[in-house]
Amino acid sequence: MNRARPMAAAVFAVAGLAPVAACGTNPYATSGAVQPVTLGAQRPPAGPVPGGSGAGQAQLVASTVEGLGAVLADAEGHTLYRYAKDTTRPVCADPCAETWPPLVSDSPPLVAGVDAGLVGLVTRPDGREQVTVGGRPVYRYAKDTGTGVAFGRNVSADWAAITPAGEKAGPSLASSGGY
Repeated sequence: MNRARPMAAAVFAVAGLAPVAACGTNPYATSGAVQPVTLGAQRPPAGPVPGGSGAGQAQLVASTVEGLGAVLADAEGHTLYRYAKDTTRPVCADPCAETWPPLVSDSPPLVAGVDAGLVGLVTRPDGREQVTVGGRPVYRYAKDTGTGVAFGRNVSADWAAITPAGEKAGPSLASSGGY
């Protein structure tokens, strides 16, 4: 029996693994600690996404607003709302959508503190994809000035801040006599 064949096979096998072992190094890596990625640090693409609406990827974050409790906010911290006249399809279009801009996204939104199973997309009359929570289309209020602000809750009984569960946030106008 020739014992040279098994030995030669072993040498070739070890030699074949040498290039794979080198894959563990990254010549482009920088030294230093790994930087964590935070939800707010992600940015939408600079231009339109092929086949998409150019909106980028929306983000939903559980937040709180004084007097309302738990609400949903977008990546910039703006309170999000639902419209009573929407059922499963968005009906707020121009000029309504100028005051109540829809939260649009080119792909399923990133979520933090929200059950991803409640989040989806629905096609708007203009062809863009609007984010839904609990089956309800989601909007911002143009006059909300920043994080923790919910001026849209004072507009009418048809508009309410939306909770991470897709429900109305805080007391209703009817039960409280107004906000």
